[in-house]
Amino acid sequence: AGVPEGVINVVTGYGKDVGQALAEHMGVDRLAFTGSVGTAQAIVRASAGNLKRLQLELGGKSPDIVLADADLDQAVPGASMGVFSNTGQVCVAGTRILVQRGIHDAFVERMKAFAKTIQIGNGLAPGVQVGPLISQRQL
Repeated sequence: AGVPEGVINVVTGYGKDVGQALAEHMGVDRLAFTGSVGTAQAIVRASAGNLKRLQLELGGKSPDIVLADADLDQAVPGASMGVFSNTGQVCVAGTRILVQRGIHDAFVERMKAFAKTIQIGNGLAPGVQVGPLISQRQL
C-alpha cells in the first residue's frame, strides 16, 4: 500500500502486559483497540499521562454498506457470510447491513434465499458453514 516501514505495527500479547506498556510508552503516538469497554477504560487510564491518540472500537456492530451499483451476486454472499461466519461470534461480524433504497428489496430477497442454502451443523463436519452457538455439554 506504500506505507513506509514502521508506520503501522501490530503487536500481540496480553493487554495487562503488552497493552499497558504500549499505552504508557512515550514513543507510541497512537493506539487502535477493538474489544471490551473495561479494557478500553484501562487503556485510557494508562495513556492519560501522555495524552496518546486512541481509536477504540467497542462493539459498534460492524456495518456493511451496499450501494446501488454493487454486484449483488457478490454483495449478498459477502454480506451474509460477514454475519454468519464463525456463527456471528466475532467482533467484526457484519451484523448491520445498510443497503441503498433502490436495491433494498432485491437485496433482502436474495439474502433470504442465500440464508436458506447455508449448511448448519457440527462446525467440524465437512461442508458445514455455521456451527452451534452453544452445546449441551455442561461446564
